[in-house]
Amino acid sequence: MQAGSSTGQGRRSDVSPSRSSPLVAGTNHYRLEAMDAPNDPQRTVLGYRDSGGNLVAMPEDTIKGGTLGGLMTFRSETLDKTQNQIGQLAVSMVTGFNEQHRLGQDLNGEQGGDFFSIGQPQAYSYPRNTGGAEVIGTSFDAANIHQLRATDYTVRFVDDAPQVIRKDNGQQLAADQVEWDAVNSTLGFGGITLAFSDTPDNGNRYEVQPVRRASANMESQIIDLDKIAAGSFVAAGGDMVSGQLRAETDALTGLVGSQNYAMSLNTVGTLIFGAGDGAVRPATVLVNGEERTVDVDGTVSGASLTDGATLTVDGVSFKVKLPNANQGEFTLDLGIAASGTGDNRNALALQNLQSQALVAGRSSLSQAYGGMVSDVGNQANIVQVNLDARQGLTAQLKAVQQSESGVNLDEEAANLIRYQQFYSANARVIDTASTVFDTILGLRN
Repeated sequence: MQAGSSTGQGRRSDVSPSRSSPLVAGTNHYRLEAMDAPNDPQRTVLGYRDSGGNLVAMPEDTIKGGTLGGLMTFRSETLDKTQNQIGQLAVSMVTGFNEQHRLGQDLNGEQGGDFFSIGQPQAYSYPRNTGGAEVIGTSFDAANIHQLRATDYTVRFVDDAPQVIRKDNGQQLAADQVEWDAVNSTLGFGGITLAFSDTPDNGNRYEVQPVRRASANMESQIIDLDKIAAGSFVAAGGDMVSGQLRAETDALTGLVGSQNYAMSLNTVGTLIFGAGDGAVRPATVLVNGEERTVDVDGTVSGASLTDGATLTVDGVSFKVKLPNANQGEFTLDLGIAASGTGDNRNALALQNLQSQALVAGRSSLSQAYGGMVSDVGNQANIVQVNLDARQGLTAQLKAVQQSESGVNLDEEAANLIRYQQFYSANARVIDTASTVFDTILGLRN
């Protein structure tokens, strides 16, 4: 711990850690105690009792050396990062697997449900917040899970709008990466969504941990093997879809048997549902989350669709491709796939997830895991190199100290022999002097 000391009048001594109140002030002393971090009750930090008896948290970087300093440095530089990477890996895998599982149907002919459950993001209010606005709900945004990152965030409100800052690099997210709905008090960023009880006051801050402890609550939700959705559930034929289909729970409930949704999209973005043999027109659809009605002629109301717009029809979502003048129009027939005992199309799709870029939209599961192991290995190697260097320095300092104040056994043995010889010589001198005195005294008599 870095601390300073001072001596005042009357030989009074004060000891104070940097940026903290005194631990020793004259004849008074204040205890150090372990406590929960003010902005994260699941994190233990060091605190001290001030003169009023209040327990005050000390900044974590105050502790620099010793065993405690080493543990806290390991936690901040390695453990936190690794926990976030494991959480990101688990959430990406669970979200991708559940999304694909809902596109299949089980042996009972029912749509597949969530195969796994996972812990949700965690958010904590700072103690000095005002107004009483709290985070009342957190969830992962499956549609934007590619934006999920292995980092914590600090959210603070300035000018009635949120600012989101990454804690791993201290950078603020760009405005187009943050979605704030002031009417519903919901905030979306980085693949997660936060719901507030009210609009937070300016100056309020919140600690957000999207994936720190998510993997600890990962569990399988399917015990009955007949509930595994190995067969295909959603049948999509056509050239309108861009990217991957997504199915919500209870999707395509508006269809019976071989019925389907037959739709076409022209070059100007007009979407029309057909009414041919077996075709069904939904009452409403969602375009980029906005509800649109379907007119009696099958045309979707509202503005024309744009390339890449997200269309949701009866719980099935996908991004649309807009045809050019040469292509004329794109079509899509959306329905329930015919499946049976030998259908393993969705099982194969689940298997293929291992090679897809599920993690942050750019890495497969094995690539992300390999990167995490490499990071931990590099940190371990750095720590070992530092340990070796410190041990070498300690050995050098010990040698210097021993050269000045240490005991050389060979030198001491030689000195003992020399002192013994001096003693013997002096004894001979005394013996000779005694003989001389005796002789002189004898002559006088």
